[in-house]
Amino acid sequence: MKSLKETFPNVFEYLRYEYDLTNLTASNFYDYYYSFLDSASESDSIYYYEHSLFDSITSFKDIFENNESNDEIEFFLEFINSDNNQNSSLSDLTLRTSGLDETSVSDEVLHLYYLLPLTSYLVEQGNQLEAKIDKASGVDLNMVAPMGLSSGAITKAVNYAAKHAEAINTPTYQYFSGSDCTNFTSQILEAAGVSQVKHTSEHSGWWHTRKISNSGYPPGQVSYVHTHSVSWIRSSTFARYMGVGPGRGPSQYSQFTQLAVRGDFIGVDKGGDGDIDHTGFITAKGAPDNKGVYDLKIAQHTKNYNAWTSSAINGWENIDVGEKYYFIRS
Repeated sequence: MKSLKETFPNVFEYLRYEYDLTNLTASNFYDYYYSFLDSASESDSIYYYEHSLFDSITSFKDIFENNESNDEIEFFLEFINSDNNQNSSLSDLTLRTSGLDETSVSDEVLHLYYLLPLTSYLVEQGNQLEAKIDKASGVDLNMVAPMGLSSGAITKAVNYAAKHAEAINTPTYQYFSGSDCTNFTSQILEAAGVSQVKHTSEHSGWWHTRKISNSGYPPGQVSYVHTHSVSWIRSSTFARYMGVGPGRGPSQYSQFTQLAVRGDFIGVDKGGDGDIDHTGFITAKGAPDNKGVYDLKIAQHTKNYNAWTSSAINGWENIDVGEKYYFIRS
């Protein structure tokens, strides 16, 4: 935190005065972070095209939030270990994640598993075992393979992404200012024709619901209450639920562009900690430059755009050491 403040003193001083914040500390970092995203997302902002600054602060946030993830992991571990009936094997977990046995492990065990980083030994072993189960089962697992979508489904997804990258689709869906990337990615996936996987628990399935609110406020205006599974709105859980690689990922940016195709759902681990913290969707692929790096048109939220990586607004090509790019369920 001290290093961050010393590296960008003018930025945090600006945010402090502009958003009436107290001095930056660990306890109010998220106030600064979402204020920064709010400021940087506006086209007339002085930070709108500052991609290196944007990546630095979002990468810091990716590492900063790991403390909360660790606390959440410890909480669920204690909860699970207090009930001997919830102990389970890796085979039980992979049956649940493959969609073949929804009762093999509890929702709490599944949620704990999805909290672990992609680089953890348990997850790597689980992915290998799940791939074997998928291959052996030969059944529809309710998980999407972007490369396997029909051309018509991809066109529907591309059309939706292009239409709503900047024109937010509310009140059909909720909008999370400053953290809407995976909510938008899920919408694109649904627009492609992929059915939601409904469940009563927010830790299971992949789903979104909308109900009319009974609050009656403001008078004469209909309002809605939205609920979501964690996999619908959290980048890391969305990627883990749908599946990442191993066919085409993870990779560094140059290789990533060579393998990418129109209709790919993609993610990036900015902090290099094994936790995918941003997702997007490829709506088109252009020609390569003289180094063999292809131009990609990516639709995303936070920032909201459907733009080529060669343009000033798109920052997907700005990589730091340790970052990895992923194809989701490819």
